[in-house]
Amino acid sequence: MTRENFYPKPKDTGGRLVRLAIATLREASAKLPLNSDILIAVSGGSDSIALGHLIALYGRRIAGTGRVRWIHFNHGWRGAESDGDARFVAALAKKLGVPCRVVKMKRPGEGAGAGAGPSPGHSWEALARAQRNEVLRKEAVRGKASIFTAHHADDLAETVLWRLLTGAGATHGGGILVKDGKTYRPLLHARKETLKRYLKEEGISWREDRTNHEGRFLRSRMRKELMPALEGLFPKGVEHLASLALLTQRKSAPDLRRAGSLAARLGTLGIRLKRAHLRDDQPIIQLPGGWKLIRPTRPR
Repeated sequence: MTRENFYPKPKDTGGRLVRLAIATLREASAKLPLNSDILIAVSGGSDSIALGHLIALYGRRIAGTGRVRWIHFNHGWRGAESDGDARFVAALAKKLGVPCRVVKMKRPGEGAGAGAGPSPGHSWEALARAQRNEVLRKEAVRGKASIFTAHHADDLAETVLWRLLTGAGATHGGGILVKDGKTYRPLLHARKETLKRYLKEEGISWREDRTNHEGRFLRSRMRKELMPALEGLFPKGVEHLASLALLTQRKSAPDLRRAGSLAARLGTLGIRLKRAHLRDDQPIIQLPGGWKLIRPTRPR
């Protein structure tokens, strides 16, 4: 059974999610269906399993005749549990008739000698994310594909708060972008509880990553402690934060498009333009939309 010859009708939650995904992508000026294959990052958790299943079975208005592919990153941080995630994702992809590539990742800094690791102001989690993004970028270029990730409204609200509280709100008030280059995040209007309800309706299980609930990282502590407290005081707080972020993105869209065009032109001159990050001490010029112009440094 494959996407090309089997298009079942989604149940209530699935139909709602498909419509939300289409609306979200169109808000980002995506022309649907996309004229490329779609590469979906699937971890095994409820968010990415929901996205991967939704697009594979019900996403023909998004993917058209393009091929949907999954990619899973196994960092091995949880030993047998991590290997179990990889097997679970590969088995579900096979059941759905979706090609899936499992990538065994090295711990950031592994093999780089003693003392290798994150620099001040960064974490293993951030470095691992950068590694995944680089693999996704190369895979997308090689396969001429668009990338889909399963960030949702809860992630967006959490990121907005994170950036406000760490002082990055002035340049990153829009939080997680719906579209960033060839990467799309079609679930930013959807709540995590909706994604779980969709999977339950479809009879699809998922894997829980216990580290998301252990509070070892500041972001996971926010997820465990701050966000539930916020919703206890403001029941619609997550929805309002997510809506504010998406509205900010739409208002800044012209600036983002101009920055992208400028990046292409400067690239021909060997000048890099990239997203601004905190704790970067390189000489920079701040630009609209969270971009910065980096002055090249001379080799020593």
